[in-house]
Amino acid sequence: MKNWEQDLYIYQIHPVPPKKEDLQEYIDLYIAEQDDKYLMWFLHYYESVLNDTAIEAIERYSMKGHFVDIKQACVTGIFKALQSYDKDTHGNFITYKVRIMWNEIHEYIRQMRTGLTVPSENKYRTLRQIMRLYGEYGYSTEAIRKISKEVNLSVKNVKEILLSGIENMNIADFYVSYADEEGEETLTDITSDTDFEPLRVLLATERFNYVKEAFEKLDYRERLVVSEYLAFCPDCFKLKLKKVKLSDMAIKLCLTPDAIENVYKKAIKKMRKYLEEKLL
Repeated sequence: MKNWEQDLYIYQIHPVPPKKEDLQEYIDLYIAEQDDKYLMWFLHYYESVLNDTAIEAIERYSMKGHFVDIKQACVTGIFKALQSYDKDTHGNFITYKVRIMWNEIHEYIRQMRTGLTVPSENKYRTLRQIMRLYGEYGYSTEAIRKISKEVNLSVKNVKEILLSGIENMNIADFYVSYADEEGEETLTDITSDTDFEPLRVLLATERFNYVKEAFEKLDYRERLVVSEYLAFCPDCFKLKLKKVKLSDMAIKLCLTPDAIENVYKKAIKKMRKYLEEKLL
């Protein structure tokens, strides 16, 4: 079987689980008994629809090469729909989850098309120039006007770029967790810097962008696992109050504990390699 053919049967279970006439029965059992096997049974029989949905999204949005990630986005949407689903209020689950599942697909496509708010090289050079002038002139109405003239941008644009630069100085510490040879985790502070000295601000901004670049190179599932486990927002990188355990994510993504741990470790190794190349 070729690799792409294997992608069509990710959620197939052997031996084949008991078949229900109505897939809604699996959802009802899952909610009533809180037993993950019923969700796995549902996905076993629903996988052909997941494949068709992923193919539809690929054709509609020209996302060739993203089949597995879009399929995983579908499953993430299904899991999210389950968190808010109430049979008495929402009726049939398969109908209810459609909007939420497609929202997740669109979010994945948005991230792949636009990136994670990483500025372009031109915008980054402009940011560096504006931050240098900010260190020289300070922040005032007159200072903004001066900077606006020097960089040939409107006052409004200068304010927006400057505020994004200042925000980088206030971003909560972002920690990248590395698995060492023994499998233990250590925390390396990548972006912590609250000093307002312009040069230090620029260096912190540069490090921050390297981290975002490394994170963006991960696939959809890897970004989801890393951001949830390390408890940070994948869009703005601010820390969340509580991280999600790998064991809980395994249930959420319908993977085994070993599989979810491998996803996490593989993602961290990718990020570490990228950062070592950029920062060393």
